[in-house]
Amino acid sequence: MTRFALALVASCLAAPVMGQHAISCLLEPARSITLAAPVPGILEEIAVARGDRVEAGQMVARIDSTVERATLAAAEFRAASTASVDVAQARLNEARRLLAQVQPLAQRGVASQNQLSELAAEVLIAESLLAEARDVQEAARLDVLSALAALELRVIRAPTAGVVLVQDPDVGEYADPDLPLALIVSVDRLKAEILMPSEAYRAVTIAAPVTILDAEGTQAAPGRILAKDAIIDAASRTFGLSVEIDNADGAFIAGTTCQIRFDNDGG
Repeated sequence: MTRFALALVASCLAAPVMGQHAISCLLEPARSITLAAPVPGILEEIAVARGDRVEAGQMVARIDSTVERATLAAAEFRAASTASVDVAQARLNEARRLLAQVQPLAQRGVASQNQLSELAAEVLIAESLLAEARDVQEAARLDVLSALAALELRVIRAPTAGVVLVQDPDVGEYADPDLPLALIVSVDRLKAEILMPSEAYRAVTIAAPVTILDAEGTQAAPGRILAKDAIIDAASRTFGLSVEIDNADGAFIAGTTCQIRFDNDGG
């Protein structure tokens, strides 16, 4: 139905629109999210099917991550190894021990100042090598974090709770970041977009309560006005409203027609 046709319907309700007369509407999911693979690759696992309910953060699919798992294992091995640090620490301990032995000898003139300077330099070198070994180990720990992030990129997760409406590719197929992998819709909250006659513009306020009824008018649920157009369409003399209802109990079905009744009536 065109906006002009809807305007004719809305204008017929202009006088009683804020009373107990109901306006027809269509319920839609509050959120509809198209998932795609963040990186290209071959699908290794599909964890959901069409119609499945998913929670936020739940895995939907996984891309082959053989290389990423090997990279992570190597990084974890390097991060866990303390051999370089242990060797550098032992060298520093020995350099400090020798310097401590020679210092009193140099004070008594038994050891030369050149020997003392060489041993002091050895301590500084050993300290630098220890710091370098520790930096390498810290870099290995950062490599672990980088490898974990790369591995997580191979896992496609649901960003919100909802129902899987479409799940397209299958295991073994190529996942293209430019193509949809799955469509998840949130049906715990539903919304309806309606057109109102311009005469009702000032009477409608955001967050105002409304009542949503099913097409037969036998089932009702409270809702609220979520958004209102900032302007009135000059051609049709209408403005748009977005209404939202809590549908956690699943009483209403997205895609079905509904009726909206405004609660702030004068009787």
